[in-house]
Amino acid sequence: MVLAREHTSTPAHVRALGAHVVNDRANFAEAVPGDDERERLASTLGKALRDMRTDRGLSTRALAERSALARSTVRRLESGERRPRPVVLEAIAYGLDHKAPEPLCAVLREAAGASLRPDTPAGRRRHARRLRNALRAAELRRARVYRAAAAMSSAWLGVITASWPEVTASFVNDAEAMDAAIVRMDRANALADRLEHGAKAARSWLREAEHPLDLQRIRWAEWSIDHANR
Repeated sequence: MVLAREHTSTPAHVRALGAHVVNDRANFAEAVPGDDERERLASTLGKALRDMRTDRGLSTRALAERSALARSTVRRLESGERRPRPVVLEAIAYGLDHKAPEPLCAVLREAAGASLRPDTPAGRRRHARRLRNALRAAELRRARVYRAAAAMSSAWLGVITASWPEVTASFVNDAEAMDAAIVRMDRANALADRLEHGAKAARSWLREAEHPLDLQRIRWAEWSIDHANR
């Protein structure tokens, strides 16, 4: 009797995963410079990038958010631990100045010199998708803040006027009840002030944002809304 031969071929998705792992390892090895090159990159590209960032008062986190990159990418470029690709330098230039990134990108590319690695189509598509998603998410967060601020601005007057009939009725019928009603009205006024101040602060943070991906100011605006509603 002939036994059926055991099927031992590797499934396609497993082969694809293995290929990705091999490619990732190769890309990582290619991205890491030697000691001499690392020192040169730190003193050229790293210094240029750090100067541009600090001149604008940006932390590594803020620049990474504006560039739709990982914070570790910015840190490694500044320390000379990564050989960059053009798409990464373009992203950083956009994070530094979204209105005129080209001159900054040219400076960064020149500073990278021969250490600049060529782009890959997949890498450019990946970053374009990451930037698109980051911009969409930031816009949704801004829209939520503006809606909440508008609702708070409308609510503060209602909070005050809701207590007026009670104060008026108490004044006519009972002086002691009027005192209690006035206390409640004072509390309503304090709540209304907090709502209005929170709405104004949130709008102000968003207006002061200098970049579409200025997530720090979006976070401050969200905090203003949350704090006012406590």
